[in-house]
Amino acid sequence: RRHWIAFLRKMLPALIGFGVLLAGFWFANFLPGTQYILRTLLVLLVLGDLAALIWGTIDYFNDWLAITDQRVVHQEKVLFVNEWRKQAPLEQIQNVDFSTTWLGKILDYGTLTIATAATAGTITFDFSTGFSQLRTVILKQREQRRRSTTAASKMTIHRALESRLGI
Repeated sequence: RRHWIAFLRKMLPALIGFGVLLAGFWFANFLPGTQYILRTLLVLLVLGDLAALIWGTIDYFNDWLAITDQRVVHQEKVLFVNEWRKQAPLEQIQNVDFSTTWLGKILDYGTLTIATAATAGTITFDFSTGFSQLRTVILKQREQRRRSTTAASKMTIHRALESRLGI
């Protein structure tokens, strides 16, 4: 998953809007009369802001990067809008890079870029955390996959020779 700062970045406009609406409720108390129209409008805006908070939370939790024993998969999903997925086999990963800003260094997040020889090209995952651990896992899985493929091809050659020689 992404770093918590990405969640805060998604939520900040809705949280600021919520604060402004609370200030509007407070201000409405000082106006003469009952202010039904203003209060109704503010309640509707609070409901819209609450919907934005829920949508942002769901949007944050449905983006992920998965590293398996066969491939690296990055999924981005925008609720009710679109979904896309990039994946690359471990054998085709050429480089794993990480870039960050001064704030990213302090809070331990940055952009993970995986360069591949696959049709996916590069896989970029922003606001990722724990780069050294991610890089270690990707390179370890890639090496294990390479060894497994080499062993499987040697075993296939071995079986083919045995069957031809009748052993």
